[in-house]
Amino acid sequence: MAVESKLSAIVANQLGSMQGALEVQVQQQLQTELVKFANQCPPVDTLKTVIDIRNSLLNVTNLFRNKTSKFQNFTSRLESIVQTLRTILTILRTIPIPTSVPPGVGIPIALTNKYAEILFNILRFLESVEKDIQSINSLVASINPFLNNVRNSLSTLDSLITNCTRELSQEEQSTLNSLTQIPVSIGSAGQSRTIEFRSDSGIDYTIEIISETDSDLNTPLRRAVAKNNNGVVVLRGEKSYSSDTEVLVDELKFRINNQLP
Repeated sequence: MAVESKLSAIVANQLGSMQGALEVQVQQQLQTELVKFANQCPPVDTLKTVIDIRNSLLNVTNLFRNKTSKFQNFTSRLESIVQTLRTILTILRTIPIPTSVPPGVGIPIALTNKYAEILFNILRFLESVEKDIQSINSLVASINPFLNNVRNSLSTLDSLITNCTRELSQEEQSTLNSLTQIPVSIGSAGQSRTIEFRSDSGIDYTIEIISETDSDLNTPLRRAVAKNNNGVVVLRGEKSYSSDTEVLVDELKFRINNQLP
């Protein structure tokens, strides 16, 4: 029972504290940003600020999603190990062990009893770990609706940003373009145009940031794409006005780990 309570408590504590922070930092901030579009589109400089805040909120959400994904991967690997140990245990329990009756022949009864006790304790341990796996999976599953609500709010904000951007004058579009340009100096891996990434399944991908132009606005949009070893695009991220490409890369990394084999 000690094993179960410790593992479950650790996971529950981490997920609970992160969810609490998300509820305060992300959901409340999202509502604040959505209010800015209540009556009319905000000015272009405010729109740029909203885009930056949106990217920050998405980044925080992705970090939380990555954490829950790691817990799921952990329980999946742990379940595989438990099944293997159960198979070994079953085999060991079926092996007959001769006892020393009369003395001098076979293994002393005291040792066979100890052997049986060890096997029994291992079985109890595996049962407690299996309960841990169920508890962790239940915790992760219970958080998915919350994450979906956050994602829906972010999607709503994206739509509002896009609609307002379409209403900008040519001069305002130029201003927004200059405010959302990718920095010339590429100082971090997140800002790099090409990134090598190995997924949780051990497959290598190349992530690239590509620029596309909105035909209606003549406004540059960016998205992250993942290519396999043959250079074929296997996954595309969402379009964004973001000047911070790190959030686009992080989003695609998460999708690679969860949508690609």
